[in-house]
Amino acid sequence: MPDEHKRKEPHSPEPRRKAPGQKSPEIKAPANEPEAIEPPDKDRDYEPPDPDDPQRSGT
Repeated sequence: MPDEHKRKEPHSPEPRRKAPGQKSPEIKAPANEPEAIEPPDKDRDYEPPDPDDPQRSGT
């Protein structure tokens, strides 16, 4: 039983979490999607970088 599980793992999930190179692209993929762009967008929305208004940036 454990042998079969090991064979299925390297089929797809294994190389994804084992290969460090794959981890980089996996994290980059979402960064390209609107999901990753959403967090930074919200950050700018509720936290506008105003050097003239340090109080607004702190909020």
